[in-house]
Amino acid sequence: MEHTGLFEVHPHFTGDQEAGGRASLQARPHPGYEPEIPNHILNSRGRAVLVRWGCYDALSFSVVDIELEESILIWHIATNIFLPAGNLLWDVGLVEAVRALSNYMVFLLAVRPSMLPPPAIQNAYIKLCSDISVLQYSSTEHLAFILYNYGKVLNTGGSTVSFVCTTMSEHRRRSLHDNQTLKAGSKLGAMLLDMESSHEVHEDVLQLITQGWVEILCYAGYRCTTNSHSKQLGNGGDLITVAALLLEHRKNLDTLMASDPEAHLAATDDY
Repeated sequence: MEHTGLFEVHPHFTGDQEAGGRASLQARPHPGYEPEIPNHILNSRGRAVLVRWGCYDALSFSVVDIELEESILIWHIATNIFLPAGNLLWDVGLVEAVRALSNYMVFLLAVRPSMLPPPAIQNAYIKLCSDISVLQYSSTEHLAFILYNYGKVLNTGGSTVSFVCTTMSEHRRRSLHDNQTLKAGSKLGAMLLDMESSHEVHEDVLQLITQGWVEILCYAGYRCTTNSHSKQLGNGGDLITVAALLLEHRKNLDTLMASDPEAHLAATDDY
């Protein structure tokens, strides 16, 4: 199933969605959960990939000390700034996988918040949709260009940008300028594109973005309630549930390896 992202769906936002909707289910307990290892795949939510790529200090604002919903939106904005720039050396399949993951996570936030760790709150998504809807642009590529320039200004110490808006309402225009999620996403997108063009990392930045989205998916899937996963399995399943099952299997293998390394080797020989 193909999911459209915020850059495609926000013009249709009506403002009628209920703000602050929360998943009422309780998080499931996880024996063996390791909170003392923040960069473990079960906990990282993007931190580990930034450490691996040597850009944690510069980009940690996108994953640290903010809600998961904020991280999803920030990375979605950045992804949609980054991808339109294109690169003939990029793997086309990887580009489509990144776009699909980005759109899928926003789809969960907008349509299936119960599949995210509770409490999943849609306030930031609703506000971002409303604020971006006042921007005047001709295409998603044009919007990406506008937000890239916005991020460049913010990253060089600037604070204001003259957006072309579809409304004269000072309140709506001010809300757009004050949107912290949009600021962070634009900053991240501009930084990632500049890293790509300046060759600050030895591999292409598309790989970094891919790994970041995988960590976010795994983090969300592992913390989604068992009840939500079970209900969605009854409707045919979901990617986030598959990720959660794989992580549960990985956790069991880790436990087995810690208690009996030889048994672990025997188990992995079966795959």
